Amino acid sequence: MTQTSGDAWPSAVDVDVDVDVDAGADDGFCIDVLVERLDGDEEIAREVAQAFVESTQELLQQLDDAMSVGRHETVRLNAHSIKGAAANIGADALAETAA
Repeated sequence: MTQTSGDAWPSAVDVDVDVDVDAGADDGFCIDVLVERLDGDEEIAREVAQAFVESTQELLQQLDDAMSVGRHETVRLNAHSIKGAAANIGADALAETAA
């Protein structure tokens, strides 16, 4: 999307990033993938998922702030950070969206 001076960016903060770690792959996040990546440790997987949610909320706020003032490089960097973090935990749908 190309922004002109009169266009408003959509708010990134309005995105609900509350993660149900018991969700299946049909919901865009599969805890089983993360558990497998963590050698079967479900407790650590839940902690990692929660840390991801918290850090993503912060990144989304920064993304929203950057979009509101047209800081395109910051928008690109934060979207890339979200993409990488999402891919690392197995949230493939979010990683694709952030790409």
